[in-house]
Amino acid sequence: MILPLTLTNTSASFIAVCLAVGAYILAGIFASLKISPSSTGIQTKQLLAINCLLPAAWIFHAGALGMTLIDWTSPHLLAHIGFAPFLSMTMWCVVGIYLFEQLDAYRQGVHQILSLLSVLSLVLTWFFPGQAQIFMGNHWASLHWFFALISYGLMGAALLHAGFWQMAERRLRQAKYSPAWPSSSVPLLSLEALAFKFIFASFTALSLTLVLGIWQSHNWRWEHKTVLSILAWAVFACLLLGRKTLGWRGRTAIGWLYAGSALLVLAYVGSRFVFEVILRRPGSLG
Repeated sequence: MILPLTLTNTSASFIAVCLAVGAYILAGIFASLKISPSSTGIQTKQLLAINCLLPAAWIFHAGALGMTLIDWTSPHLLAHIGFAPFLSMTMWCVVGIYLFEQLDAYRQGVHQILSLLSVLSLVLTWFFPGQAQIFMGNHWASLHWFFALISYGLMGAALLHAGFWQMAERRLRQAKYSPAWPSSSVPLLSLEALAFKFIFASFTALSLTLVLGIWQSHNWRWEHKTVLSILAWAVFACLLLGRKTLGWRGRTAIGWLYAGSALLVLAYVGSRFVFEVILRRPGSLG
């Protein structure tokens, strides 16, 4: 059942969004400050501020998602589904994975990029909250959406690690590094292995998403979303198979990852963006 597009708990949602956006902006600002190497005391304070602000922003982000996308006053499970909420939840997963791993004690460029993308996703979610949908106790549908979100989040984490991997490989070849991406303490092979672990996890979640989508679908249709999702699954399958049998690495593997990720983003986020923003009509949420 689809309900009209509305926002729930508007005041609390607005406060939560503002807190999350403010914390992300402050984390990005502190990370972008140019500190002299001799100013160890200031560097320590800057590092402490970043390490406190980004986790705080992540917590506020979770609160903003919970208040903006879920109607806690409804007797049923009522949630807003759309391209912006999916992007925001994906960014929340990526930031959470980054905070959990703590690959380096300090990465200016990563803090800036993650903060900027998270702010954009929160702002988009506020203006484009999607459609409210009641799941009516359909556990298969709930699992379908859960694994779809997990697939997007793990794909985002794979892209983040692929970025680390690509920059580390480039530094080895050129014997220099970009100021926006400080040198990493994690070996290149470890970054590559981490990226493939996230690729495999995303592929597994995507497989479960497709199986559950087919299982709980009563009127199967070959829509753009379905076709692009299956193509993304095929690309990830080829990437993992090529890695296993042909030893794909470097640019070849990253190219396949980017292609599969692009298809996966277009599958749901892209199609929902066209329906919600360009065509301005509900479309299908399934």
